[in-house]
Amino acid sequence: MVELSPAGMERILAEYALPAETRVLIAVSGGSDSMALLTLLAGSAGTTNLELGVVHVNHQLRDVADQEAQLVRDYAERLGVTCRVVDWPRDEHPRSGVEAAARQFRYAVFTQLAQREHYDVLMTAHNLGDQAETVLFRLARAGSVAGATGIHADTEQRGLRVVRPLLGVPKQSLQDYCDRTGVPYVHDQSNDDTAYDRNFLRHEVLPTLSSRWPDTEQHLARFAEELTGLQTLADVTLRHLSGKVRLKSDEFTWQDVQNESTAVQKLLLQHLLSQWHPAVSHRQVLAVYSALNVNDGRERIVALSAAQALYIQRRHVRLRSPVVVADSTCTLGGLNAPASGAGGVWLLASDNVPNGYRVMSAPMVWQLPVTIRHRQPGDWLQLAHGEHQKLGRFLTNMHVPGTDRDQLWVAASGHQVLWAENARPGQLFTGEQTAKIKAQLVFRPDDGGNNRDEF
Repeated sequence: MVELSPAGMERILAEYALPAETRVLIAVSGGSDSMALLTLLAGSAGTTNLELGVVHVNHQLRDVADQEAQLVRDYAERLGVTCRVVDWPRDEHPRSGVEAAARQFRYAVFTQLAQREHYDVLMTAHNLGDQAETVLFRLARAGSVAGATGIHADTEQRGLRVVRPLLGVPKQSLQDYCDRTGVPYVHDQSNDDTAYDRNFLRHEVLPTLSSRWPDTEQHLARFAEELTGLQTLADVTLRHLSGKVRLKSDEFTWQDVQNESTAVQKLLLQHLLSQWHPAVSHRQVLAVYSALNVNDGRERIVALSAAQALYIQRRHVRLRSPVVVADSTCTLGGLNAPASGAGGVWLLASDNVPNGYRVMSAPMVWQLPVTIRHRQPGDWLQLAHGEHQKLGRFLTNMHVPGTDRDQLWVAASGHQVLWAENARPGQLFTGEQTAKIKAQLVFRPDDGGNNRDEF
């Protein structure tokens, strides 16, 4: 168990080898975690010889935000630490996606202040509970190895070194420390709202797991740490295999790695393709893998972005600008009537799904005719709870990279989008529950009569 005291903080900081007179900017929200971090750092500063400063971002999202900012300012002054308070103007708040926008604003403030006032390190108060939440959240949302490594205790973001010395300390221990030593702190009631994903994990999922397995948080943190080490080892192997595919700036050959396991091949593809397109998706990796393992001589195309496409033939991959497909739309005028275009054959299936078709949507009511196309200015959709939202805002909230948005397929009636690629089941309005006839949108890739398949 980590000792929460100035002496214990000195031992924790020794792991990060910070030289004397290192200028450290402490991100303080006013919660028990960050107020404990500020107190411990200030208490050990006489021995560590670190030069401390505090930054507090007033998000102006709650009525008590100004009082909380004043509490942080007063407490930092009491400890003899310089404090900067930066407001997030209300007129800059987005209508949706506030949580992500607030985080982006915070880290932009941290980076700019560190550069302007010559801080060497940013310290945040992420704790053991935050680590466990992050691992579970990323596993549930993305399932990627990179995400499951969790929060790093010592990393670099936007050119700034970021250290999280309390990452191994339980949140309750930090709150108990504040209560025991009289450190003031605030409780943000929005952190109790389980409508937010992280709050749901914090208040519903983790307590349930910990009630049966008390060391759940520690085990998740250990998992993240060991996975980071394994990923480091894997990177060595991936660099070795990259040499075997003769990677160039715009092409590689798969012949010499085709006998590796499926899992290794997919990891290698993820590694290679991310060098060309950092936002490469799992769906794109799977499409390339499938194309590489069909050696029938046909050229297949996988779009990476509006400006990049992969041309795959005989286990050879070339990066090129995509060919403009003339027939880029498809209109469905009725149920169970296939129509060609938009990269293949589309069908609204009210009965059984025909062989060879992929299911693209849940059963729903459709406003006919339906056009399959790429997005257009003015597109909007209706969410499951009835709210209307612009398609662009929906894709932003779904974290779809801007370079990928023009490549996504939508099914629309006029400018109302009824289905969008990447939308999760249950996100969009699917029609009246009492409607008798519902249909699934299904798709079959088609080469259009030549030797190309487009995914």
